[in-house]
Amino acid sequence: MRERLPAVLLALSVVALLATSAPKGWKLSATITTPTTPAAPRGLEVAIDASSQPRLFTTGVPKGGWATDTPCFATWTAGSTLTCLLPPGATLTDVSITGGCGGCSGSCPPPPGVFARATTKEVDVWRDDVTSKTRAKLPSHASGVSGTTYSVIVTGARFTEVTLEVRPAGTGTSAYREQQSCERCTFYVDDSFVVAGPDFDVIVAATGFDECGAASASGGCVPPRTLAIVSAGPSP
Repeated sequence: MRERLPAVLLALSVVALLATSAPKGWKLSATITTPTTPAAPRGLEVAIDASSQPRLFTTGVPKGGWATDTPCFATWTAGSTLTCLLPPGATLTDVSITGGCGGCSGSCPPPPGVFARATTKEVDVWRDDVTSKTRAKLPSHASGVSGTTYSVIVTGARFTEVTLEVRPAGTGTSAYREQQSCERCTFYVDDSFVVAGPDFDVIVAATGFDECGAASASGGCVPPRTLAIVSAGPSP
């Protein structure tokens, strides 16, 4: 009798199938002549004008999950400039827009009228860190699934990196650890990571970055302590 694929392998198989069968479409990348890597400890502000929702791609920034692009926590609006912040250590590799080709399975040129423009500048940024720790019984999910989905919401900075770590209670040994760039974060803790349960310490660590205010030029860049973990826990 054939054994059923583990959930993680099954998910990988589905993603691989979609990657090879989905239409490629068209892509238009912005030409960036301004700096793409800020000098430490500064951040990089990216101003984008585009005819549709742009995507940012970077190195040096945690993504997590299946993500390949880097989030911009500002909201894109047609006809307005989208301004995004990247943290120290990031390198901007691409800003682009994409679209379909009317159902074809290959690529096609961008249609007339579409555009993507991006400029960057280095900015002084502050950094702040907050952590929460809770005791939980894992796994914690309904029947029919093979893992616990943890939801985390963080506010108070223009760019946030969030780490979820699960340890057997009272130990310093990590059973699960993942880092993402997100404000509304979703982590999937497969049951295979928590077989030593049921009691675990769940640690959420958030790091936030934002541009220094004008008043910081003479007095140093001090975090305003706005960064906060609003909620963290298993989803129903």
